[in-house]
Amino acid sequence: MKITPDDPRLTAYALDELDGAERKAIETELEDSDECQREVEEIARTAALLSAELAAEPLPQLTYAQQLAIEAKLKPHSGKTESEKHFPIGVLLKGRNPLRRALGFAVGAAVLVGIWLGLSSLFTAGPGTTALAQTLEQFQKARLITWTKTIYMREFSEDRQQTWLKTLPPIRCAYTAPGLYREERVDASGQTHTKIADTINRRELVLNPAQRKAILRDVDKLEFQIGEPEGPYASVMKLLEGDDLQFVETRKTPTGEVNVFRYGKKYAGKYWSYDYWIDAKTKQLVELHIPGTDIFDPDKDPARDNPPGKMFWGDLPGVVMSGFVFSAELDESLFRLDPPADYTVETITRSPRYNLMEKEMIDFLGILADYNDQTFPERLELAGVFSDGRNSKTWEKPKEDRTVAEQKFVETLGHYIEINQSDRPIGLNDPVGYFLHQSTVENSFRYLGKGVKLGDKDRFVCWYKLKGATTYRVLYGDLSVRDVAPEDLPLPVEP
Repeated sequence: MKITPDDPRLTAYALDELDGAERKAIETELEDSDECQREVEEIARTAALLSAELAAEPLPQLTYAQQLAIEAKLKPHSGKTESEKHFPIGVLLKGRNPLRRALGFAVGAAVLVGIWLGLSSLFTAGPGTTALAQTLEQFQKARLITWTKTIYMREFSEDRQQTWLKTLPPIRCAYTAPGLYREERVDASGQTHTKIADTINRRELVLNPAQRKAILRDVDKLEFQIGEPEGPYASVMKLLEGDDLQFVETRKTPTGEVNVFRYGKKYAGKYWSYDYWIDAKTKQLVELHIPGTDIFDPDKDPARDNPPGKMFWGDLPGVVMSGFVFSAELDESLFRLDPPADYTVETITRSPRYNLMEKEMIDFLGILADYNDQTFPERLELAGVFSDGRNSKTWEKPKEDRTVAEQKFVETLGHYIEINQSDRPIGLNDPVGYFLHQSTVENSFRYLGKGVKLGDKDRFVCWYKLKGATTYRVLYGDLSVRDVAPEDLPLPVEP
């Protein structure tokens, strides 16, 4: 049977979970499917960016649901709602790869390991029904949910001698089925920035009150969306269905007693976890920690009480989602992608930041080769994630201990995987993949660069066909490019 992008073996292959014979068989099948090769690359790339997207805190006084309800009553509206315009009732799109959805939308790498401790007596909510199933069902059936997200940032001084923990302003979130999300955050000047997303039709509206400007944009299929079409954290919540859960402890919180469950596993050589805090009485999710407190606990982090200094760089160690409300009554007008009448509107069919040029892609390949001992890496390492984990070790090195090639590698990847806390994410974590997606004919890319020395003018690195072109572009080891007719390539290609 011909391999397809839906084949579950692709995930196992990308995570290096196959034995020698199985791995060899998959590699043979992959040689004839560029689409499946891209699927493997995307799984591996997303897994490597565990901390690329993190985000959560309950609000005092009025809940976010109550604030939105008041706002909706004060706002005039009429006509069809956005959901009526765009959504057939009950239709939900499903992504091909549940692992990638969990990674992208839940902010981290989700692979599953854990031990069921046989504590079903603690969770039983009725004959044949566990609290975990009840919690999951509440999420899956809810048509309206509000909650908050708090992002934690660990910041460092330039000499790495100072470190402190910073809590970013909470992001207030709302969801209505099917697939509509709303997020609000308050900046340092007190202005509220709003983002509304239609995750099924892949469109979003960003409102900037300071500039009275609205950005209405299409979301590229390779970009992370604000949430999953199936509902908030759908992929992560579905992990509650499995048996690979660990009961951690019972905790007392200001709102009552919660049972803490954990889903964790070593993933691509790095351990990752999720913690679910479930109310002992109502069985409702109280908090979702990504990662779990065994990796990052904001209340016990050694840097939590350190005085802040002058930040040189930072990372995002974790996020907490809390304050879930399932009984909210919100007006559908709050989820419309209609810019306010007094705002100027910019419409973007594809973010200009994703308009990568050929030269930028070639320069990036050269940086990878320089970093890889002057040798072009294997195809699965073209996103800057090396199978031996050296990229992580390079990031951990102090700047003064890195070689010139290592520093260039870090600076370049840092630019592409940076998370911009303003209105639009940079998110260009793989310039090679984005260039091929935007600028080349599908399935025209062929990589032959593994082991080619940087500077070898007679060796092929790759070829591809630009959209609208009749010839192929061939990249050589010295980073030169030539136009070549299809019949002059050393291997057959599609017409």
